[in-house]
Amino acid sequence: MREKYIQGIYGEISGLLEQKLMDLENLLSNPVGIGGHSSLSEEIKVRLKEVSELTGLKETVENLFG
Repeated sequence: MREKYIQGIYGEISGLLEQKLMDLENLLSNPVGIGGHSSLSEEIKVRLKEVSELTGLKETVENLFG
């Protein structure tokens, strides 16, 4: 049971990380796509923070549970 929880959480984190990386890549490749947002640099920083947080969570799960 424990392993199923860890696998599910890890899968969720990995999937979200891939989505945020693709969002970041899209912002960098297509900067006109941000529309009404304040600035491109602010949007990039938001995505970088999200990637950083998810990367940290993923590494924590890997370190604790293999």
